[in-house]
Parts: sequence; C-alpha cells; structure tokens
Amino acid sequence: ESAQPALSKALDDPSPDVRAAATQALVRMGPVALPLLGRAVADPKTVVREPATLGLVTMGPQAVPALQGALASPNHYVRENAATSLGLLGPTAIPALQQAAA
Repeated sequence: ESAQPALSKALDDPSPDVRAAATQALVRMGPVALPLLGRAVADPKTVVREPATLGLVTMGPQAVPALQGALASPNHYVRENAATSLGLLGPTAIPALQQAAA
C-alpha cells in the first residue's frame, strides 16, 4: 500500500513503458489497487490497458465496478477490453453488461 502514491503518479507519466510497469506492479498488489487499475484500464495505450484489464479479471467480482466504468469510455478499444473482461467474470458481471447495453 505504501507504494500506491508513487504508482499513481507513474500512471500519469508521459511514457507508456512507465505506465505499463506501474500497472504490472499494481496488478501484483491485488484488490487494494482496484481504483488505480480502473484508471489504467482507460489508458490510450494497449501496453498499459491490457495488463490492467487482465489483472482486474484475476480479482474476480470485486473488479466489476472498475470494468463497468470503462464501458463508458469514448475509446472503443477500452470499451471492448472492458466488455470482454466482464464476460470472463461470468454471471456476476451480467448486470453491468445489461446496464451498459441499455
């Protein structure tokens, strides 16, 4: 948890490689990093977005809110990754997907 402020700052770095490294560290931190991973899911670069999305899936149903927020992104890749990840979470994510489709 003490690394979260530095990792949060790293998510704003202009370098996608720095943001990707921060994302990977956040995934290793587990559920405590959910809010920050929610930010990483919306990153414009795939190298950041994909590990965040896959990391959220490993956290199970508690990741639904972070992924649900990404469904409203103007970036179609972000929306696609979020929808796919919610699908991987199974029945727990159905309400989030239904709400997005409404």
